[in-house]
Amino acid sequence: MNNLLEMNDLFTYYSGSLIDFLKDVQGNRSNRLMKIVLSPASTNMIDSSFNHVLDNFAVTHIFNKHANEKEVQRGQIMVEISDFGSAVKLCV
Repeated sequence: MNNLLEMNDLFTYYSGSLIDFLKDVQGNRSNRLMKIVLSPASTNMIDSSFNHVLDNFAVTHIFNKHANEKEVQRGQIMVEISDFGSAVKLCV
C-alpha cells in the first residue's frame, strides 16, 4: 500500500484510485483509519474545504455484512465492488 498520504496521527488519506483502495482494504485489515476522497462537498451547503470520503472501516463493514448470500436471503441485492462507483455519482 504505497498510495498513502500521512495527514496526522488520526488517519491517512489514500491517494490511489477507488478500485485500488477497495482492493487494498480487502487485502489488508488495518486498525489504522484510512480515507479516500470521493468528491468535494457542495459549496452551496457548507464550507468548500469539506469532502465526501469513504473510510476503510465502512468498506470492511459493507463487505462483511452486505456482500454475501445473507443479503439475498433478506430479499436484498449483494454489494459488489462495481457498486461503489454509484456512491461517487451520488456525491457529485
